[in-house]
Amino acid sequence: MLVSDDVWHSEHSPLVLKKCWLETEDTASFLFAEQNRAQFDFKAGQFVNVSVEINGKKEYRAYSISSIPGDKYLQLTIKRVVGGKVSNWLIDNLQPGDQLNTIGIAGQFNLNDCQYGQRILLLSAGCGITPVMSMARTFLSASSDIDIDFLHCARDHNNIIYHNEIKALDEKYKNFRCQFLLENALDENEKEPEQLIGRINKEKLDLLCTDWQQRTIFLCGPTAFMEAVNAVAQQANFNMSHFHQESFIANTLTELQAPSVEGTTEKDVVSVVLPSFNYKAEVAQGSTLLDALEQGGIPIIAACRQGICGSCKCKVTQGKVDSLPADVLTEAERNQGWVLACSSTVEGDIEVSLS
Repeated sequence: MLVSDDVWHSEHSPLVLKKCWLETEDTASFLFAEQNRAQFDFKAGQFVNVSVEINGKKEYRAYSISSIPGDKYLQLTIKRVVGGKVSNWLIDNLQPGDQLNTIGIAGQFNLNDCQYGQRILLLSAGCGITPVMSMARTFLSASSDIDIDFLHCARDHNNIIYHNEIKALDEKYKNFRCQFLLENALDENEKEPEQLIGRINKEKLDLLCTDWQQRTIFLCGPTAFMEAVNAVAQQANFNMSHFHQESFIANTLTELQAPSVEGTTEKDVVSVVLPSFNYKAEVAQGSTLLDALEQGGIPIIAACRQGICGSCKCKVTQGKVDSLPADVLTEAERNQGWVLACSSTVEGDIEVSLS
């Protein structure tokens, strides 16, 4: 990590957009700098929490960084998603010269905190390529002799993010080899070897990276994709101490909208009480706790909205919620009732505290 007065501090200075461009039809990259050209200090693989105001309301999201630590530019690559309030707004509205506020950089999926050997496999799908691209760029810019296999899965050639740059890295560096696994070819005339078409499974993995079981794996992508790779690794008795993945939870929790209470029966409605704000809401059973709080204007920060950053941590003092696993919470915190609002659903009457 850098130690310098010239290091960017998110709480003091917003990001300034220098340029932006399309990577694919629905994915854009944004290159930011700090107004005084300070260096960006982070660990390769981490994400930055951003804050934007949309229609008079502050929204928070987290985006993985694809640039390298210590640079004077910070790159984010954002994919348009159906119903994606913040991602779509940034792609449609952010222009060079605009400023973007942030609330810090975080993430345990990174090259500093994860152990790895001399040979690694960077395995990604979709926009999950962003943190592993930061890792690849970091290794190669430092003239590291780490042997890198880079395997990315996409719908087709037109949806490979960073396609040209990855191919250029493959040609330039002897210790970097890339492969692309495409879900389908663009048309019948496009000729692709059989092993390069289809979805990830053990057979594909064995063909595309013959020594994957002797490598350290860094994995990021949609939940179903990561679950498939995880299952392959465990069935092969892979040493899971060399298996690292970004802790994204189910995609359905990303930018999830609160279920409507209208049309539900009385037993389907539960109460959420926040005494410190004199707040009580009736919500549909199964709503996320985050939705229940946000709909009442409670000032809870939810940056990643995927159970990673921990910014929406709150304490359930009465009642219970159903929560997905959260690596950012300690066992002691979980035992005390702390949960992440974004990845917890309200199944009964509860009382909550933000502190």
